[in-house]
Amino acid sequence: VMGTGRAVEKTLSIAGWFEQQTDCSVELRTKTLATVDDVLLEDGGEEDSSRVRRLRCLEVKVRLK
Repeated sequence: VMGTGRAVEKTLSIAGWFEQQTDCSVELRTKTLATVDDVLLEDGGEEDSSRVRRLRCLEVKVRLK
């Protein structure tokens, strides 16, 4: 499970739930992801543009013991 922004809190609560299960092991990792935003204009007034944003995220790996 991976969460960014407001979803980090929910991702952390999911990790906590699985951590309480006796047959699961949980691993948490923080990451930085790159995402591309494309801006496409319908009116043709200016050029279409793109930008790369960096997002911090929380990754939760759940495995059976």
